[in-house]
Amino acid sequence: MTEGGLKLERDFQSEDSAKKIITHQWHCQVSDLGDFGDIDWVIYRDNRIVAIAEFKRLYRSSERWPNIYFNLKKWLPLMLVGAGLKVPAYFIVQFDDKISYIDVADVDASKHEVNGRNDRGRSSDLQPTILIPVDQMRDL
Repeated sequence: MTEGGLKLERDFQSEDSAKKIITHQWHCQVSDLGDFGDIDWVIYRDNRIVAIAEFKRLYRSSERWPNIYFNLKKWLPLMLVGAGLKVPAYFIVQFDDKISYIDVADVDASKHEVNGRNDRGRSSDLQPTILIPVDQMRDL
């Protein structure tokens, strides 16, 4: 979670933990793209990009709700860069009980809604999102 759009220390710890698990299980390296763009991670092996990824930490069980909301502004760059580089583009979610992922090429983007906060009166609090069923994701 973030406060005011800023990452908290626990968010950095969660990302580091997830990167270590992915590095071990997929026999690869995971690097942040930082301010380079709208994509969180580049995943590579032998100096070749093998995937790109967006990471999200949800502080809840994977069984609490059936769907995850994936922001359209995160989905679009993943689709474009993944297609351009001809590599998978993953949406990776760390729940309290597991880490799951899905290739965004397998996401049905026609399942969309506008979601967010409406208690602050800011139009930017409402964003178009794509609903991703948790049971369509693969577990690490």
